[in-house]
Amino acid sequence: MASLPNNPNDQRTIRERPLGEVLNDLKVELKDFISTRIQMLQSEMNDKVGAVKASAPAIVVGALFAVTAWVLFSLALVFLLSMAFEGKPYQYALSFGIVFVVYAIIGAVAISFGYNNIKSRGMKPERTLRVLKQDQIWMKTEAKTEL
Repeated sequence: MASLPNNPNDQRTIRERPLGEVLNDLKVELKDFISTRIQMLQSEMNDKVGAVKASAPAIVVGALFAVTAWVLFSLALVFLLSMAFEGKPYQYALSFGIVFVVYAIIGAVAISFGYNNIKSRGMKPERTLRVLKQDQIWMKTEAKTEL
């Protein structure tokens, strides 16, 4: 029989100890176990949030310049297309319509790709879940060996 780890001087087995003492030790160990797992989850999620926070300013500046460039490129594209319809009464409307349709198709494909990428990676705390699964297996084997 294994002795309980809470008191190294206590060499009694679980069967020799009073039930209240065993339950109290179990309660203390369960609290420590849960506390450790919660700390692990918080640490992992803080790492993920920290990475996002550190990248945010660069993303905002880059997005601002990218949007400005995109607007200028779009206007140039519309004016280029309007030259193909020169003399038509709705040359700019047709040009804007064509650019709109092309952008809508590209946007839909990009959104679909991004959504599927996030869906496949997820934000689950993988390391914590893996450790909890290992703990579950360990607890089952320990329970079988103690009984």
